[in-house]
Amino acid sequence: MDQAQTDSVQTPPQPSLTEEQKAIIRENWQDVEENMSEVGLYLFSKLFTIAPEYREVFPFETTTDNVRLRVHATGVMKTVGKAVQNLDQFSELQSALSTLGQFHHRKAIKFENFQAVGQALIQTLSDKLQENFTPEVHEAWSKTFDMITAAMKSGMN
Repeated sequence: MDQAQTDSVQTPPQPSLTEEQKAIIRENWQDVEENMSEVGLYLFSKLFTIAPEYREVFPFETTTDNVRLRVHATGVMKTVGKAVQNLDQFSELQSALSTLGQFHHRKAIKFENFQAVGQALIQTLSDKLQENFTPEVHEAWSKTFDMITAAMKSGMN
């Protein structure tokens, strides 16, 4: 494998956000960040509605009153928060997200499983932001989630 091929494996192409989309993400995140744990639990309740079989993936009870689920949900939201904070230098998160991908791969999570997580995130944001969840907001968040998962995928190979 030559250097160009090696680089493309290590750093998958990232969807790009416009400056306007970055501003949208940052503005929306302020509304979400205040209640990160609750929003994270809501996201997982949506995920388990979309894909009930995902409850089996977790080595703990997946009820919203379970402390371990709350910790995991908060961790997921913190990862999204780090991505939001680093929208202008997203490549700096590549290593951490790749490592997170490796962790999920070791737990037998497939990249395809993240599609349902993305759907749950979009539904959660739509429910939480209500009338502020415009088509432009939807597109910006979809691209942001795609950026996160593309970076994680590099660790799942």
